[in-house]
Amino acid sequence: MTPELLKFYTALQPLFRERMGEWRVGDFYRCPECGTKMYCGEAEACIHAFSSTKDKCVWIPKLSDPIQPERGLMGLVKNEPSLFYRFFDRLWICETYSNDHQRTGLFDGSTPEIAVAKAVIVQEERHADN
Repeated sequence: MTPELLKFYTALQPLFRERMGEWRVGDFYRCPECGTKMYCGEAEACIHAFSSTKDKCVWIPKLSDPIQPERGLMGLVKNEPSLFYRFFDRLWICETYSNDHQRTGLFDGSTPEIAVAKAVIVQEERHADN
């Protein structure tokens, strides 16, 4: 995980909790003291993943979840975003659209997760302004 992606995921933690619910077995998280881990239930989690210190840990969602789209990062973007790799500048691109299929944003990143995280952050900022 890059420092840039960790920054975005840290900023998105309240949204992840609101829209994705609780951690489930198989979810990944990053503990500042223990590193990146997979959540295997409370019996197997690091001590920092429990309720009193859980805010120290950063939830790392999957890029997409085909079974439960709302539990993946792509599922947080409204109106089915488009994600593709642009070869000439080696960037991932996430395009977002309005309800009437007009492009509302073009977000790039060195990884698909960064491009989509940028789209989610801007989308939430726009929603907060309305």
